[in-house]
This record gives sequence, C-alpha cells and structure tokens, in this order.
Amino acid sequence: MSSAGLISGMPKTVGNYSFAVRAVNSEAKSIEKTFSLTVKCSPVEIPATTLPDGIVKASYTYQLQSKGGQAPIKYIIAASSSLPAGLSMNSSGLISGSPTVAGNYFLKIKASDSCPTVVQNVEKTLSLTIKPFREEIPRISPIMPMPKTPALPQKKL
Repeated sequence: MSSAGLISGMPKTVGNYSFAVRAVNSEAKSIEKTFSLTVKCSPVEIPATTLPDGIVKASYTYQLQSKGGQAPIKYIIAASSSLPAGLSMNSSGLISGSPTVAGNYFLKIKASDSCPTVVQNVEKTLSLTIKPFREEIPRISPIMPMPKTPALPQKKL
C-alpha cells in the first residue's frame, strides 16, 4: 500500500484476505481499520467457435483450449449434445478417434475450473464438420506394347 492509500499489484493466490490499515495525521492521532479482500479466479472461457474438420475413417485428434479460470479445467459434452460416431472426449478436453459418419455437428461443451472459492462453469457450442471419405481410384495408364526388337541372326551349329 502506498502512503496515499493505494493498493495495487497482481494477486497470485485466490482466497479471502484480511488486513489492517492505520492512518496517522499531522497531530499524531491515528485510526486503525480492518479490511477484507477477496481474490477471485479469472472467468473461464472457451475461445474456439469451430473445431478443425475431420474426415470419415481418418484419425482425428484435437485438444480443447480454455482461457482464464484455475487449472485443471474439466470438460464434458452437455447432455443435449453428442460427438459424431467414432469420436470421444476425455475430461481434459482431448477429442480423438476416427469418425464414421459425415455431417455438420454442433457440440455443446461445458468447461469447469478448479477455483477454490467458487467453481466457474462455461458452456459453448462449437461446430465440427466431418467430410466424407473419398477413396482415390488409381489411374491406370494404357498398356503400351513392348517395342519389337529385331530378330538376331541365328548361328547354325
């Protein structure tokens, strides 16, 4: 705290704090008062709006990211939503698998932080496109006839 009474800085630890302040005037008279301060976690956010596209039958892996909040962040798929068939998500937000059905999906993701004072939750709908598998058909070039070689003269024995 400055001599002007300014409290400044960046708190590093979440919690409730009490502190006393004593003010003394020019006549040496003082007064003391106790204050309390609550340091809260920053709000948890899911910045993404879309997930990278996937392809049917192809391996897919994506790690959800969050901003703010207190780690670790736990993720779940809302009950009203589901991942495309073939994909799953663990509690740390890793989506993986091999999708089996093409389409456009809207996933409602819930993230919860581990703030010790008040757990914060956020919910966000993310879009995911799974494209159809397109098997490449190898191109077959026409068979070229073998060049004819002139017959070699044969020796008589």
